[in-house]
Amino acid sequence: MYDNKWMNQFSICWNGMTPLVKRLSALGLPEKDARVYLALLSFSEATVQTISKEADINRSSTYVVLERLIKRGIVSIGATHGIRKYVAAPPERLLQLAKEQTERHEMLSKNLRNMLPTLSSKHRGAYYRPKVTVLEGRQGLIEGFEDSLSLKEGPMRVISSGPDIFRTIPEYLSTYVQKRMEKSVSMVGIHPAEPHSMNAFKSMPVSKSLDKHYFIPEDKYQFPADLGIYDDKTVFMSHTFLFTAFVKSRQIAELMKVIFDLAIKEAQGLGEKFP
Repeated sequence: MYDNKWMNQFSICWNGMTPLVKRLSALGLPEKDARVYLALLSFSEATVQTISKEADINRSSTYVVLERLIKRGIVSIGATHGIRKYVAAPPERLLQLAKEQTERHEMLSKNLRNMLPTLSSKHRGAYYRPKVTVLEGRQGLIEGFEDSLSLKEGPMRVISSGPDIFRTIPEYLSTYVQKRMEKSVSMVGIHPAEPHSMNAFKSMPVSKSLDKHYFIPEDKYQFPADLGIYDDKTVFMSHTFLFTAFVKSRQIAELMKVIFDLAIKEAQGLGEKFP
């Protein structure tokens, strides 16, 4: 004689319910929940005792599972002659739940995508990563100069490419110098000793208390772009390709300041100081 428990398990396998349990479990329904729901589908309504026996789950666990399924809207409670009985929701309810879950996941993904820039900016590691911004055109060059007026830790260290700057934004330079004098933004500069640049410097207002400029032999050192270093920024300006690139990084800026200060020592012995 086979015992009832073995016969019950054999019946479940034989009726093809085990594969359904596995598939429902794969879709997110816990195994016991799937077994109870599938067992209840076999009846129009059933008591806990009947469900427990059909699903091969002890009675106390069946109560817990049924409560869980009721909360999910997969099972409802009925009563016949005062006896509590349970009713399975149509299988279409599972499809509806899956659709709702998919919509929730899509909404969550959308919200996370929108939040990602803010979350990334708060990420501790982001503090150490350089932030690069590129501005294009003559307006980009002007915005690069304007940003330097916000200097907090002087002096600003500058290497210029010579006459190129007077070619690309000549009308702006005198305005910039005036603003810099008004804001007391100090500068230390290294420039090529070519006539156009030197004459331009001498014609613009320069404060001896704010500025120190060194002109080095043009035939020995030629700079293809301008370089500015201040606060936590290293700024590259190309007058050939008309763009300004900001590299915001305290570590990089501190390194470039050290390199610049070493270059100043060399410039002091090579050329002419102004003013």
